This record gives sequence, structure tokens and C-alpha cells, in this order.
Amino acid sequence: MTDQKDGKYVRTPLSLAAGNAHTEMVQLLLNAEADIGAKDSDGRTPLTWAAIYGHIEVVQLLLNAKADIEAKDSEYGRTPLSWAAGNGHIEVVQLLLNAEADIETKDSEYGQTPLSWAAGSGHIEVVQLLLNAEADIEAKDIRHGRTPLSWAAANGQQEVVQLLLNNPGGVEASDEDYAAALQGACIGGYEAVIRLLLDKEAKFVWTEAEITKVCHETVICDGCNITPIRGLRYKCKVCSDYDLCEGCFQKKKEIHEEHNGFLELPVKDPEAMLRAWQWQDI
Repeated sequence: MTDQKDGKYVRTPLSLAAGNAHTEMVQLLLNAEADIGAKDSDGRTPLTWAAIYGHIEVVQLLLNAKADIEAKDSEYGRTPLSWAAGNGHIEVVQLLLNAEADIETKDSEYGQTPLSWAAGSGHIEVVQLLLNAEADIEAKDIRHGRTPLSWAAANGQQEVVQLLLNNPGGVEASDEDYAAALQGACIGGYEAVIRLLLDKEAKFVWTEAEITKVCHETVICDGCNITPIRGLRYKCKVCSDYDLCEGCFQKKKEIHEEHNGFLELPVKDPEAMLRAWQWQDI
């Protein structure tokens, strides 16, 4: 009965206890020889669930019981370390590193390393911890070819970008890496990040063909509800989350008449933006 699975997510009592930080129950089930490696419908083990939510004591119990530290889920191919790093659980990351988890493991969806996940999510303390453990600062994902610097820049993670630009690992980013990071920052319109990269003499020149290929993932046009927006998008300077596709922008006075200032993204000329010291209304 200790390994009976529920009907919806195929999770065992140990999986549920681990994911909900019920430490005493986890210990009880381990003493009863519950299957420590049982996977649910997404291929996640009890250790994976504990790592996702940052349950330190549960993670330690499962590691002591020899849980598979490299178990990858079937949905994204991520290990417990990948999940803990991406979610910013620094103490769990430290536990997993102490247990010799693979610091360069890559998921099957994007091919990102734990450092890449932490950098893109803005978890600066985890990034520093992974760098101290000699994680590869130049590791590129398999889908976009982005380094941790590029992921941080594309998501507007200013502090992480600054940390990585400070070259803590003694590795100088290539001109290509700087250009990719600047490209990502321009797509998101992250002015502070753009400035940091321009200070490093990053260069990127947009062509009209490249702009048409830009995909603003997860962004919804508030005019026609299309998602994702492709090509140019226009972000309201006043509203925290209001975007228009190029077609709807032509009708902005009808659609969003209360505000006139929009940012055109991607930023086509970041150096001109730097000289202007402020965004211009369009």
C-alpha cells in the first residue's frame, strides 16, 4: 500500500509527502521501504518534487536514502538540480552539489544548464554559487544557442548580467556572445541591460529580415489577442503590461487612446538610445 498511486497524476504517498514538505511522513514511508524512485505521470520522482519546492529537510532525507540524484522528468528532461537552480532554492542547490550532482546537466526541452536556468530567472545567489562551483559560464542551450549571459539579458535580469559581465570565472565572453545578449535585451526593451552591454562594446545591427523573424514569446497583443507577437511590438510606457502588434499599433488612437507613449521593440539602434538617455515617444 505504500506505493499505491493516485488515479490522476500517478503519484505515490511518498511523492505527495515529499512535495508537500511532510518530513516525518517521508521518513515513515522510507522506513516502510516505499519506492524512492517511483515516477508520476510527468516522470518526476519524490526528490524532484522536493527540489522543485525547495524542501531542504526532505531533500536531505531522500539523498541519505540514496535517491537518484540525476533522475530526469519525462516532461522537460530536468534533474532535481536543474529545478532547484531555476526556482532559486540556494540551500537545496548546495545540498545537491555536495552530493555531486551533475552541474552541467542539460534539459531536453531547451538544453539549458542549471546555471542558465538560474541566470534567466534572476536568482543571483544561486548563480554565484554555481560559478563558485565552476559551472561553465559559456554553456549554450540547444534551441537558441544562448549562454547564461544571453538568457539573463533576454529576461532583463540586470544584476545577473552585471555579475556575469564582471567575469567571475575568468572567461571573457566573445563578441558573438555579447551580440547575442544585446539582441535579447533589445527584443525585451531592457534599457539598463542594454547600457551594461554597450559599456562592454557589444555590437548588434538589426536587419529588416531579422526583425520579421523576432518572436515575442508569451506576449499577447492587447488589441487583437494574438500570441505570440512576431516582428515589431509596441509596449505602452505607462501601463505595466500592455502591448500591441504592428497592425494594432496603426490603430493605437482607437485602441489605447488614453496613452500616447510606446516603445518600439526590438530596439533597432541601441547606441542611439544610449545617446538620447531616454526613450522617445512614437
